[in-house]
Amino acid sequence: MKVKLVLSGGIKTCCSVTSTEVVQKAVREWLPESDELVVIDREKQPWTAEGLAAFAERYFHDEVYPLLFIDDTLAMIGGLPSRKNLLAMTSGHEPFGLTENDIVTAAKSLGYTA
Repeated sequence: MKVKLVLSGGIKTCCSVTSTEVVQKAVREWLPESDELVVIDREKQPWTAEGLAAFAERYFHDEVYPLLFIDDTLAMIGGLPSRKNLLAMTSGHEPFGLTENDIVTAAKSLGYTA
């Protein structure tokens, strides 16, 4: 499996920032060695959202980050799953993949508009 994280300056909460390097190290420790991990910090390297990621960005703007892709399928926006859930997704025990409808529904429920 290929796991790709796209961050925007690490993971930000109301009170702190977890650096891209710390996130990368932690997630690498969660995954089996056979899984590829790619971490992109769009504040440090060029990256342009495409497809569903671009669609989600139109609604959530910078709050869409981090993005989680598994084998090029957008699996999660705005956060990271727990270790248990990530392993369930990458092992095929938990389905993943967002749709445009999922994104619109989430945006509406949170009061975002495109």
